[in-house]
Amino acid sequence: MVKFTIEQVAPKIWHLNFSSSYDLTIHFFRFQEWYESPTMMEKNVQFVDLMENYTKNLGKGNFTYMNDWAGFNILGEEIFRRHREGISDSNRHDELMIALATYIRAKEGCDKFYIIGTSDDDPEKNITFNHELAHGLFYADEAYRTRMTKYVDSLSDKVKNKIFNTLKKWGYADKFFIDEAQAYMATGLQSPIDTAIINAEQAKFKRLFNSYSKGIRKRPERVIKVKYAPSAKITKKSSKKIVKKVPGKAKIVK
Repeated sequence: MVKFTIEQVAPKIWHLNFSSSYDLTIHFFRFQEWYESPTMMEKNVQFVDLMENYTKNLGKGNFTYMNDWAGFNILGEEIFRRHREGISDSNRHDELMIALATYIRAKEGCDKFYIIGTSDDDPEKNITFNHELAHGLFYADEAYRTRMTKYVDSLSDKVKNKIFNTLKKWGYADKFFIDEAQAYMATGLQSPIDTAIINAEQAKFKRLFNSYSKGIRKRPERVIKVKYAPSAKITKKSSKKIVKKVPGKAKIVK
């Protein structure tokens, strides 16, 4: 049984939290790779090709994706664009993501929204959530995006090059460098960019993020609990009405 919650944590920012990291990664994998992989982002290739590409380029011969990534973020409009273009080998994980995006679009009234993903079995879930929230704010809040972009631009060339080169090695496309840099600087660094010289630059990023994120976790619009059997067929009809309201709960409409 796949279990997750969906909540709107801020205007145009929606949070999917799966009970297991496997369910989280398998649902986001295709759309995330199409969205930000420098080698796959504009290629409408099959699931197995994405797996092979990751294995050869980042997994050192093994498909380590489920162990490598703890959090995710993607544009709602990107999911719909890929859906319109057609997914030749669509699976139940893709169908659920499309259905959830359709549900969110109905609530937002447009496809201009941002989805972030975490899991309950992530030992650093709060850090992961904050990192993904920083991405969401960068997308949804123009003032936040403008100030964070200025902060990144103001970093010394030595610091920027260290961060950007590391992001490139981690498999990020160039166009995401500024967004990723602000998210890491604001919410926590990882090796090899967790150095004294970079740590010294973090304070202003953290202050800005904290000022925008304060209270977000405490005042979600609502939390919907969802569970479904992996064998359940998610149809085009059910994607238009992803949840059926019942007292205190919600469930996938088969």
